[in-house]
Amino acid sequence: MKKFYPIFAAALFFACSENPKDLSQSQSLSLNFELDTVMVDAGDDIIFLAGGLHQSDLSSDGTTFYNFDFNENLLEVIDLDNLRLSHKIPFEKEGPNGTGNVYGVQNLSDGRYLLSNFTSIGIFSEQGQREDSYDFSKVPSGILEEGEVVSSDGILSEDGKYFVSFYAKGWAGAHGIAKLDLETREILRFPVDQLKALDRYTMKSHDEYKMEISMVANHLSWHEEKLLISNSVENQLLVIDPNHNSISQHSYEALLTPNYSKEPNKRDFDTFEEIGEVGETYRNEVYFGKWLCDPLSERFYRLSHIFEREVGEDQEEYKVVLTVFDKDFQQLYEGLTPLKSNYFNPFVRGGKLYLFENINDELAFIVLTINEA
Repeated sequence: MKKFYPIFAAALFFACSENPKDLSQSQSLSLNFELDTVMVDAGDDIIFLAGGLHQSDLSSDGTTFYNFDFNENLLEVIDLDNLRLSHKIPFEKEGPNGTGNVYGVQNLSDGRYLLSNFTSIGIFSEQGQREDSYDFSKVPSGILEEGEVVSSDGILSEDGKYFVSFYAKGWAGAHGIAKLDLETREILRFPVDQLKALDRYTMKSHDEYKMEISMVANHLSWHEEKLLISNSVENQLLVIDPNHNSISQHSYEALLTPNYSKEPNKRDFDTFEEIGEVGETYRNEVYFGKWLCDPLSERFYRLSHIFEREVGEDQEEYKVVLTVFDKDFQQLYEGLTPLKSNYFNPFVRGGKLYLFENINDELAFIVLTINEA
């Protein structure tokens, strides 16, 4: 179920909504699964796997996968139809066409790429020429409040006209959405109360490092000109409609996992090392993955996982749950999958879920086929 709210004074307001607790009454699909493993042929070359494919993207037609090698500062282009490394695109790290230390990549489907570093974004051609850029450390005064910063880890709109990301006070968490118009360079700031409420998952150290760490991973994606925002600690979805200046919040009730990750019992620590110790315990908490659109079925898939047990030295087993939603964001299905690992960067291709696997330092994908029974 959802509730719908207009936006006033450039702020996004929300209220809670609930789904029926007995999901068995609304489970409208019966699914079964098949697992397969496919290997990618690198030829005489090597595919960069040390980054866990965190700096990667899929082409809009699903035929090409892009993986950024931040050691060599180049983009690996992988042909998914033929499961082979096609070629690599080098980029300069410094100078007028420099990328800086790349943390994110987005394929723009017109032969260009958006590369982001710690504070800025750049749009580059296939020849490595920087065609546009914006440095969020230099936002004009009067837009952000004191201490607020805009994350460069965002996404370009489907029409390529503006860039959307999160902002917050400091580098941990998110308090709202920042929208950059690439033509006018205007930045709009939209507070989102639901995002700011997740500060309860942020921990701080009071040593010389003054570190802040959020246990929340926020997920951004576009769908039919609407911005979808979900996170790793709550069984919820926010849908922002920029054309109607509104936001709707959808809340769901899970049967196979908790609906929330537990909040830290303590948020302030004397040392950064103490925060790390608490962070280690979060493997025992549920992790809700990103919403993935399947254009073939006009549905959304989301994988969630929670730690189950240790099965050997340095080996862990997870319960992995697939939740399916329709195009109107209503839940259709929740069920266990045969997957046993905590996959973080899946993608949908041809109606199937692809999950990264490192097999003897070679790139492989676990392919989860979803069949209606």
